[in-house]
Amino acid sequence: MVRIQTTDEQINIYMSTLKVNAIEKKDADQTLTVKDAAMTGVTTIAGSPTVADMSNFTFPAGMPIKVSHSLMSSDYGPDSTTTEINFWTPTYTPIKNNSIIYASLYLELEHQTAAGNGDNRLAFVYEITGSGVTNFDRAVTHWTFGRWGALGTTRHLLTTVQLKPMTVTTTDAISYVLRMKNENSHSDSKWTIRGNNSDETMIIFTEVAG
Repeated sequence: MVRIQTTDEQINIYMSTLKVNAIEKKDADQTLTVKDAAMTGVTTIAGSPTVADMSNFTFPAGMPIKVSHSLMSSDYGPDSTTTEINFWTPTYTPIKNNSIIYASLYLELEHQTAAGNGDNRLAFVYEITGSGVTNFDRAVTHWTFGRWGALGTTRHLLTTVQLKPMTVTTTDAISYVLRMKNENSHSDSKWTIRGNNSDETMIIFTEVAG
């Protein structure tokens, strides 16, 4: 049985099964709303559909939903100092709130050790800031690079630092403030972080559904 109900704006057709070649909305935007419907069976979407807004999506916890990276744009090398120096501040903008952001820092640097200085180590510290950051502000412990001993040489170091996972409550950008210093200042003890928009120093972000 088919029952047709009409108004000025629409025609309602009530039936158990409706098979048609095409359904078009009369407006120019061609937006079609299906109310109270459970889409079952095989549904094929032609063309190359894109999703512009993911705010209403629900992802399973632990599912990666975005991976991106940022390259350090240029080398950075200050004179010897025991003051923490911000050498790079990469940022990441989450696409979902309540996500967990993982960040892996790939660091390439040169360390010129002082021949007359027995403590030639570098200290690394970072902080993560942003309105949506809830469980972290600043690293408590320094990571150290280099070694003890008066060497008087330049050493090349490659290292990976896994930064603390961040739980975010908004989709506002978060900043990773990366700092380095000499543990013991000496006139011929220096360090250089290698960048130049290449694969020398980079950070890889992975956003995971919370």
